[in-house]
Amino acid sequence: MASTFLSTLALTLVLSLTEAGLQVVGTSTCPAPQEVQAELADGRGPNARSDQPAIVRLDQDSAGGELRLRVYDENSVLLGVRALPAEKDCHLLAGAAATLLRALELELELEFPTAPLPLIARSAPGEVKGPGSTSLELGAGGIGSLTTDLVGGGGALLLGALTIRGFAIRPELALQLEAPRRLEVGTSGQGSWWRVWAAPGAQWRALDGRRFWLSLHLDVPVGAVVASGAGFPINQGGAAFDLGLSLGVRVGLRFPTSGARIGPALLPWLGLWGEGGFLRHALSVEGESNPATLPQLEAALGLGLSWSER
Repeated sequence: MASTFLSTLALTLVLSLTEAGLQVVGTSTCPAPQEVQAELADGRGPNARSDQPAIVRLDQDSAGGELRLRVYDENSVLLGVRALPAEKDCHLLAGAAATLLRALELELELEFPTAPLPLIARSAPGEVKGPGSTSLELGAGGIGSLTTDLVGGGGALLLGALTIRGFAIRPELALQLEAPRRLEVGTSGQGSWWRVWAAPGAQWRALDGRRFWLSLHLDVPVGAVVASGAGFPINQGGAAFDLGLSLGVRVGLRFPTSGARIGPALLPWLGLWGEGGFLRHALSVEGESNPATLPQLEAALGLGLSWSER
């Protein structure tokens, strides 16, 4: 099985490096160049050094089925190419890429650095410089919720999340609009109320497989509770500031839009949240002493679809 990880294409040009060691760059996100650089730092090559630096560039092919390793000299001249099959485990693929480069050690007289090198000292043609990259997830869904007084409701959810390479926590922003709920107010009337929230927060992708994924969410909803009366001689309405905390989990599938293992994908998901408000709100009738308190806790179930850049 290991033979499938190694290309049979030979690099015939002997190459050695400067004091800076091997530079790993590229647009690959699985694995990232830094991951391969770190794997190489776990091993050491011979002490051959010369005035000719080298660059190894990592890129996925357009179909997403292979990881290409291209070796350039200091003048951006392509010296050779190797390839590995794409693999869902990025850490495993980084190790395979490092192993492939170590296998070329004697042939190329490479010197592997003893510590990860900052990206980027030199860049291959078309290289985008910087310590990392980002990808975006955008999604929408419908939600159904149940409050502690056993009153159900519905609503809509929009969300966006940003993945920053090298960080396990992803910042996110969710926008939630609830459908009105009815509540008995006073002796002869009713009130309608609903929440409008913008919830900044963070998510952690606990499972990120090729087909399945699971994320945990912590958000701080900030918005308003809106209410209006019905059935009174004079119906009044208003809004009040609202602040809460939301904990949830989403589980979903991954369907690459290009048929590739790595790249843009559609993510259908099912989510479960628990939401609580810090502030107490009540609806009251002028002249009556028993206000109707709005529930502060609710559970929500959501079903939606997201699009992700990777």
